[in-house]
Amino acid sequence: MTTFVISLIRSNVAPLVGALATWLISLGLTVPEEAKQGLITFLFFFLSGIYYLVVRLLEEKYPQVGILLGYAKTPDSYSKGPGVELTQKPNGDPQITVTVGTEATSAAHVAEQVVVEPEAPRHSL
Repeated sequence: MTTFVISLIRSNVAPLVGALATWLISLGLTVPEEAKQGLITFLFFFLSGIYYLVVRLLEEKYPQVGILLGYAKTPDSYSKGPGVELTQKPNGDPQITVTVGTEATSAAHVAEQVVVEPEAPRHSL
């Protein structure tokens, strides 16, 4: 399955859960008709957002919880991407460190560091 399809599944499960929860709650609501639509809209967005937030937070510690979003594995777009850090060498010269990381699983992180030496500035007359 492509990462695009996985991201679509994971993005749409939370609104479906929110819609179902809102519908179930609305069955027991006795509020004025003019307030009911606004309350239902609020509940839908609130419950969908809370569901997604809680599952994603739990998924960071317990990767198998991701199944509650329709697919247990996060797509590559959620993985930690490259990081760039400007540091100094012991002699004071600048050094750019690029860290390229890929998460094989949420628990195991594989990283590869590449050090790029900046060129000395060229002065033209």
